[in-house]
Amino acid sequence: MIAIIDYGMGNLRSVQKAFEKIGAHATVTQDPNDIRKANKVVLPGVGAIQPAMEKLQSLGLIPVIWEAIDQGKPFLGICLGLQLLFERSFEGGEVQGLGILKGTVEKFTSLKVPHMGWNQLKIQQSSSPLFKEIENSSNVYFCHSYFVKPLNQSITATTTDYGVEFTSSISQDRLFGVQFHPEKSQSIGLKILKNFTEMHPVKAAQHWESLGAHWLHVVDLDGAETGEIKNFKYIIDIVKSVQIPVEMGGGIRTENDIERLLNIGIKRVILGTKVLEDRSFIKTILKKWGEKIAVSFDPQSIKISARTNPSIPIDQSSVGASPDLPIITLSMGTHGWTKTAISQIEIKDKNSGPLKELQDWGLRCLIFTDITKDGTLAGPNFPAIEQMLNVIDIPMIASGGISSIEDVKKLLELHKKYKHLSGAITGKAIYEGKLDFKEAVQLCSQKG
Repeated sequence: MIAIIDYGMGNLRSVQKAFEKIGAHATVTQDPNDIRKANKVVLPGVGAIQPAMEKLQSLGLIPVIWEAIDQGKPFLGICLGLQLLFERSFEGGEVQGLGILKGTVEKFTSLKVPHMGWNQLKIQQSSSPLFKEIENSSNVYFCHSYFVKPLNQSITATTTDYGVEFTSSISQDRLFGVQFHPEKSQSIGLKILKNFTEMHPVKAAQHWESLGAHWLHVVDLDGAETGEIKNFKYIIDIVKSVQIPVEMGGGIRTENDIERLLNIGIKRVILGTKVLEDRSFIKTILKKWGEKIAVSFDPQSIKISARTNPSIPIDQSSVGASPDLPIITLSMGTHGWTKTAISQIEIKDKNSGPLKELQDWGLRCLIFTDITKDGTLAGPNFPAIEQMLNVIDIPMIASGGISSIEDVKKLLELHKKYKHLSGAITGKAIYEGKLDFKEAVQLCSQKG
């Protein structure tokens, strides 16, 4: 159930009707017990912060709102509901908000107010689940005179221009807020509300398990960008909801991070950036946990060159056929794979170099992703995958660009030659319906 908080400010019925249009059950309530029972909470509203705070206080709803957010329930503030999440507003003097987010609420001064009508969204967080399948520059409906200024700009999910470029929505873990009115924004608004109703990752995890997934690969994209785990509550929920093993990466930087993940049931922890930043760290981790650790190589560019003249790139299509194994050079980011690559790894053979060192320390699984292919639905970099298989003996999982049954068949052909090609990771292709996941799993099972 979705609880729409009723504190006497706003057209709550229009929000409820919007949820009904997308087939979601939403109840308008000011009963704290109803809000506690709900699995998602919406705080709408129009008007000024001071009377809104007074009404929330008088109804005893402020601690209930805090409780819902602390518990990690998906929470959506709409219009005034977004502004209430911040520390203070300068509407009619300085007024205290809920203080859940650091920042202020300030008045437009460059153009007339209210800012009323249709305006465009500039997507700043492409990974925000609230804006899944929402195109950049989509138009939504606004009616407001004040806007939020988050202290931490990384929580800004979209911006909009109205004399100034202001934060028109925020996204942080399971906490969301929009300055516009999705219930008045026609198909785009309804899609945003639908994204909110479908937000729990447990459903997706259980879906892929039901279709025969052998492992679940989870990446904390927020963590990968910031360098610290951001979605721990989601991860706990996922692990508890499925029977298949779960591996997880993104934002893992300390021994304590790894221990926390293993303690909640993660079967394999994936390390990437940290391997390049601190060799002594990865040596210690591999000695301690060995088979519970995977290292992910996510090169931002790959060069394959002839061993006889490394300065000359060779035709990658001939990699597997060449008796003189080529040299592969990976340009890797050292502060998360979204950052500029500043480190190069040269791999010549099985007997030397960083991969040999990692295997000697106890590495038993490598994940290889060509970032230039990842998310493109253009097919994997098969020559690079094959060359990597040539220079390691441990199990390797291929990732990046897998988008069709034909891609899966090609990987199975490689598996015939390289038995340590132990798996493949796909994401966008199955979510967008480009790859029939059940068919792919069945094909892999038939081929052993």
